[in-house]
Amino acid sequence: MDSTLYCEIINEFYLPFAQAVYQDRCRLVQDNDPKHKSRYTLKKFEE
Repeated sequence: MDSTLYCEIINEFYLPFAQAVYQDRCRLVQDNDPKHKSRYTLKKFEE
């Protein structure tokens, strides 16, 4: 899995699920995996 696929999964599956179930009471916790801290991922999470 690369950063692009990781971000697609977060946007298509995690975010809608978290919003539906937890509203604004949810956090995404990531470790130091390269795809979690890549420039691409960090840029997408800023948007």
